[in-house]
Parts: sequence; C-alpha cells; structure tokens
Amino acid sequence: MKKFAPLYVELTPDEIEFAKNIGDTRASESRRMGLVDKNTSGKSGLFLDLIGAAGELAFCKGMNLEWSASINTFKLPDVGHDIQVRTAPCNAAYPPDDFGNLILKQNDNPSHKFVLVVGNPPHFVIKGWILGRFGMIPKWLNNDARPPSWFVPYKKLNAGLWLLAPTVKNEKPARMDRQERKLLYPG
Repeated sequence: MKKFAPLYVELTPDEIEFAKNIGDTRASESRRMGLVDKNTSGKSGLFLDLIGAAGELAFCKGMNLEWSASINTFKLPDVGHDIQVRTAPCNAAYPPDDFGNLILKQNDNPSHKFVLVVGNPPHFVIKGWILGRFGMIPKWLNNDARPPSWFVPYKKLNAGLWLLAPTVKNEKPARMDRQERKLLYPG
C-alpha cells in the first residue's frame, strides 16, 4: 500500500468569498434550469454547491493551477481535460486524518481522474486521487445509496498528486516508474 501524503490548503477570506459567489451562482442556475437535486446526504444543494466550489479552488491553489470557476458545465472536468474534484465537508475545524471517502456515481466518466478534497473553509486537505474505472469496483459499490454509488476509502487513493499535473498541461512528466506510468496512462 502506498504511503498516504495529504496536502493541506488554507483559503484566504477573498478566496472563500470568490468560491461562495461561484457556488451561489451554480445553485441559482440549477434552480433556474429546473434541475432536480439528486443529493441524498441531507445537506442542502446550495451548501454542497458552495463547499464543492471551495474544494475545487483549494485543489487548484494546492496544485498551483488556475481555477476555471465554471458554471453549468456539469459532467465536464473541473480542472484540465480529465480531472474531477469531489469535496467532502467535515464538521471539524481541521479534518481528521482518517476522514473521507471519495464518491463516484454511475454517470461519472470512468476515464477521468477523481480527486478527494475534505474540509470546510478555510481549511482543506487534498487526500489523493483515483482513475474512475479503478474506483468503480464491486467491493466499493453501495447499492443502498440513492443513487447507487461507489465509496472509495481515502486510504486506497493515489497519494502522488504530482501525477495529476501533466493531465492539466497535457505533457508527460520527465521520469516515472512503471507503476506510476500505468496509473496515469492505463491504455
């Protein structure tokens, strides 16, 4: 098993406000379009849009990438051409080390890379990532969730966040071992 190495990110008050505005716009656009909230967590759609936007911004800040702050793009990648950011809100001021599962849904693109970010503004932790198809395995499928979803334990995520950078810039890193190459370029 890979050694887990999370990346801690703290957003500034201006960054939090920016993410809040994007999340609010996403929520109001969804309502305007008459979209049905499929969230079954008990948390409001607005809250999840706000926390999702903040998580995307935290990921981009931690990876030193520009955040697109996109609206109405739905299943398109959040970052680059194949990175989806999933944010799990945490009630603690600082997310505990053992917190978080990455949730994959049936309509997610199995060839995208999914990143787990946990926390609440201003404190976030980038836990790791997994290629969708490697997370969509029977042992992580929860049929009791509505809709049925895969819950990937954070300990099973790839800790090598630097492997994600080439997918944003569309270039291969200079040196990779065989296992890293298979993770990034499985085809």
